[in-house]
Amino acid sequence: MIINRKKIWELSWPIILANFSIPLVGLVDTLIMGHMPSSNYLAAVALGGIIFNFMYAGLNFLRMGTTGIIAQYYGQKKH
Repeated sequence: MIINRKKIWELSWPIILANFSIPLVGLVDTLIMGHMPSSNYLAAVALGGIIFNFMYAGLNFLRMGTTGIIAQYYGQKKH
């Protein structure tokens, strides 16, 4: 298999898109809740965003751990 920039981009664009979309979720929620009449809504969204980001970062080991295994499997051409 020949590895070039096009092949790397084909394999990596979904991860790049996912990493960009995580902060955008919190930004959009904050923008929408900023228009509500009480600041309690904004505080609830901020707390929810903190919990979500903590869970996402806490489970990041699954993504990183399986990436190496899949790369080795893919490199052995067993797919």
